[in-house]
Amino acid sequence: MSRVEEMQNLAEHLAMSFDQRTAALSDLRSEVQSGLAQAAEDRARVSATQSSDLRQEHLARQEDWATRLSEMSAERRSAASEQRDRLAQDHAARREAAQETLSQARADREAMAAGQTSRLQEDSSRRREETRRFLGDSCAARTAMAGQQREHLREISENRRESVGSFLADAWSAMIPVAQNRRSMAESQRQWLVGDRADRACAVGGLLTSLQSSRQAMAAEQQQWLKSDRSQRAQDIGKTIDDLSSARRDSAAAQDQALGQYRADLHNDVVGLVQVFSTERGALAASLKEMSQVWAKFAGDMLKRRSGAPQEEEAAPVEPAAVAEAAPVEQVQAIQIEASPAVETAEPALEPNVESVESAPFIEEVSTPVASAETVFAYLADHPDGLRLIDLEEHFATPRLQLASVLRKLADENKVRKEDRLYFAI
Repeated sequence: MSRVEEMQNLAEHLAMSFDQRTAALSDLRSEVQSGLAQAAEDRARVSATQSSDLRQEHLARQEDWATRLSEMSAERRSAASEQRDRLAQDHAARREAAQETLSQARADREAMAAGQTSRLQEDSSRRREETRRFLGDSCAARTAMAGQQREHLREISENRRESVGSFLADAWSAMIPVAQNRRSMAESQRQWLVGDRADRACAVGGLLTSLQSSRQAMAAEQQQWLKSDRSQRAQDIGKTIDDLSSARRDSAAAQDQALGQYRADLHNDVVGLVQVFSTERGALAASLKEMSQVWAKFAGDMLKRRSGAPQEEEAAPVEPAAVAEAAPVEQVQAIQIEASPAVETAEPALEPNVESVESAPFIEEVSTPVASAETVFAYLADHPDGLRLIDLEEHFATPRLQLASVLRKLADENKVRKEDRLYFAI
């Protein structure tokens, strides 16, 4: 193989190694972005689930309290209706009892008045009849005695007039106590009826006053119970709302704490990945810097050999800031194009320098040993609980980007699966 082909192969190998590293970095970036997107989706899903659960629980508690309030209102209305019915029934019963008492008193009074009137009429009729009989007997006796004693009566006419006068006076004196007794009985009966009416009016007034006082006391007691029940229900509702608010705040605090811990873990993982990426990038920059220096020196030697100038001064090193970017591949390609004519024109004179280039240190940097897919698969099979990428990196002492390409290859062959940040052997 000619030296030109060896140099071309070397340049292609360097470009291929750079492309592999770039692809690995792109895959790592995609993996980090997918992890961040998955974390955001998980957070949104958890937030939506918790919000839905809280909303459903709040609606359920509202429905429960609405049902309880409806039941309590129905019970209160039922109790008030029953109380009103009992009061109406009691009032109707008391009214009927009072009416019956008044009717009975009125009937008794009328019966007593009718009996007394009847007795008075009978007594008056009897006394009138006795007086009439007495007067008739007297007249008959007087008429009978008139014929016999006319002469005698003439004599004692004065005496008879006195006798008749005294008799009439006695009759009238006998009628006066009867009339006075009748008037006194009527007056006592009237006074008894008036007192009985006053007593019954007082009794009915007392019953009505007692009924009104009992009704007012029951109404006040019912109003006090309703007021205390309203305040108790307000306190229960306020306590329930406070409990719901406290539970919601505790849940929100726990959720914020969990999200903060998850964010901190994710930030630490990303920081670790960025640090590893920076380390790999620095190593790659250092490797490219060394390669650029070797190639620059090699190109300078080629140009000096072609021009025949002395080889005392070395080629100027490339700046680190330029090496850190994607420019090293362009520099290598440019150097390869410039050095190719010299190799074609002065091929025999370059043999010693090609051997020195082949033994240069940058070739060892490019050909870093990589763990084989079988070794990685066997190590994962020995750990059924799964391993992280950093664990594989520490065990095999291999860069993470190269292990990521090996794991992708095993995943494409259905030998490895990934769950979150753990890899498992299938």
